[in-house]
Amino acid sequence: MKKNPQRKGSALTAEQVRFLILSGEFTSDELFEVQRSIARGELAADEERTRQSAINASLDASEVASVLTVDVETIDRMAAAGSLFAFAFHGERRYPTWQFTGDPQRPVLPGLAELTSALRDDRHPASILGFMTTPQRSARTHGRPTTPIEWLMNGGDPQKLRDILESFLQS
Repeated sequence: MKKNPQRKGSALTAEQVRFLILSGEFTSDELFEVQRSIARGELAADEERTRQSAINASLDASEVASVLTVDVETIDRMAAAGSLFAFAFHGERRYPTWQFTGDPQRPVLPGLAELTSALRDDRHPASILGFMTTPQRSARTHGRPTTPIEWLMNGGDPQKLRDILESFLQS
């Protein structure tokens, strides 16, 4: 007997359920299981883990000062100038670790200053982390999609990444 994925309280209409099944994106059983998973709170828990991972993958100003071997005032000036990307968390400025290269000769991601203004404040740090660590089809190195981090490390034009971010905003 086929299970009916459309249940009372479902966020999907019967028409949406039909579309998802007819499009081949889901079987009836798969869609039913996804809806049960959401109802159990698994999606919300995954979202919270993702958000927390972005916070965990960040440093405070004194930690960044140590990494860059400068003082905290210099870190504040760099953030204000856009040379470092920071976000606010519980009233504290946090600096995602993805922007640090580990290379003493160039400890901050090249081209970051040209990109920071496009990393909008209304985006959650987890979204920005996802963008920076996900290969982008239109940012290719040696014929393969690369992450924005790889793109910048390989001398890619930051404007390409700004264009990608802008296209996300328009979609």
